Formats: sequence, C-alpha cells, structure tokens
Amino acid sequence: MQLEIDKVLDICSGRHQGNAESRFANYRSLGNRASQRQMVLNLIRQTPRSMKQIAAICGVPFNTISGRGSELKKLGLVEETGIVVHGSMVLRAVETVVPTAEEVVDFLNKDDE
Repeated sequence: MQLEIDKVLDICSGRHQGNAESRFANYRSLGNRASQRQMVLNLIRQTPRSMKQIAAICGVPFNTISGRGSELKKLGLVEETGIVVHGSMVLRAVETVVPTAEEVVDFLNKDDE
C-alpha cells in the first residue's frame, strides 16, 4: 500500500521531483513542521521579523526553520515587507486565522489538479 504522501504539504517537492525517499522524509516531519510553522507565525504576528531573526530567537540553524516562512508565504499568511535585515527578508502577518491541516493540503494540491 502506497502512502498518500503526495497529499502532504511539501514546499520542496519541485527539488526532489517525486523521489520516494524524499517524499517519505517529508511525511515523517509533518508534526514537527506544523508546530514550527505555528511558532514562526506567532513570532511574526508579534512583530515583523526575518527568518534569520526567528532562527536566532529559537536557537536553531537558519536552514532548519527557513522553509516555514516559505510555507506561510505560499499559504498567504505572511508577506514580504521589502525590508532586508542581515540578508534576510522581513515578513509580516497578513492573516489572523491559521488554516486547518486539511485546508492546507487542499490549497497546496489545487495547483496539481
């Protein structure tokens, strides 16, 4: 039985081009990414910040958290301000409601249909 991995939020799907191992790694990290995404959104709602600033606040490497900013932009929950701090674009919140996981999957998969 094949897992429904294609239905999962995967901001890097274009990079791994359907590689089964990459898709499975994406599936395994769903819960962690969801909590990171919520944390990033909460920080950006407090005040506009760059992903480098958020990585420093959270004490994690930039590449560990930067994808959450891309996901939030794709979802329309944050937008770029046009201000760059230490080489990283500052983001601001544009929505106050976080979509459900099902809404996220539906939104991201509508381009694939």
